[in-house]
Amino acid sequence: MTRINSRVQVRNLMVAGLGSVLLLAGCAGGADAGEISEETLDAASTLTAFPPEISIAQALSVQECVRAAGLSMPFDSDAAQSTPLSYGLSNLFASADEARRTGYATTISEGTDVVGEWEKSLSSSDREKYYSALFGPDGGEQIEVSLDNGMKLSTSKEGCIADAQTALYGSVEDALAFTGLVNEYLSTAGDAGNERDAQVSALAPDYEECMDAQGYDVNDFDTPALALELFGTYRAPGEAPRSEEQALAEADFECQTEVDLRDTVASAFASQSADWLKANEGRLLAMQEELKLVKERAVDIING
Repeated sequence: MTRINSRVQVRNLMVAGLGSVLLLAGCAGGADAGEISEETLDAASTLTAFPPEISIAQALSVQECVRAAGLSMPFDSDAAQSTPLSYGLSNLFASADEARRTGYATTISEGTDVVGEWEKSLSSSDREKYYSALFGPDGGEQIEVSLDNGMKLSTSKEGCIADAQTALYGSVEDALAFTGLVNEYLSTAGDAGNERDAQVSALAPDYEECMDAQGYDVNDFDTPALALELFGTYRAPGEAPRSEEQALAEADFECQTEVDLRDTVASAFASQSADWLKANEGRLLAMQEELKLVKERAVDIING
């Protein structure tokens, strides 16, 4: 009986969204990003900011499902360590509340891979039982989605992961559709990372001045490094930041907003993807609304 036995593979399948997005080289769009509607740009930005609540809720659902199969699976603390990602940047905050709630990954201890250690402790028969619970039986139904860039995404329609995705997204197909849409967008951006870095660097002096006025001496935009310097690695995965870190993160968000950091990053990506953004406006707007519902379902799962 052949099973996926890589902890990384298992975790990647458990997270639909940026956790499984591949940033692939693509062709830059030739249209002017200025022609794209604000609604479309906002939708694209929202879709690249993957809420950590979704990862946590999915991990909780999978844990409950595996336990119902007769195995005492612990909670995946790595999911609780997730921080919001926007265009691959971990501290580009969407709101002051998000900044206070999540803080910086640099202050979180690595902790113990509790699920990985638990998995190693299983007998061979229980390990097979675990994989059957996660992915369904061998030969079970699979779903595959082909993206415009030629990439194929596939996963099982059975098992605890599929059940968790269905509870959040409505179906496994919808979960893959979300992942695929974000993948397509980021892949069309091509060299947007280089353009983003150049534009962001130009904002650094104003950002540093803003943070200095808030009482923080920041080098460039490296506030996570300042958080580590000031507070050290002091909190466990899932533990909320202390008030001092929350204050730094809120100041960070306010200064990011003052220099239009988020809009600058979004525009850098959009300028390379203008043709794709305009062609897929309807899909983006619909998926933006769906993501709001997914997050609401995630919060409901977390709150029991």
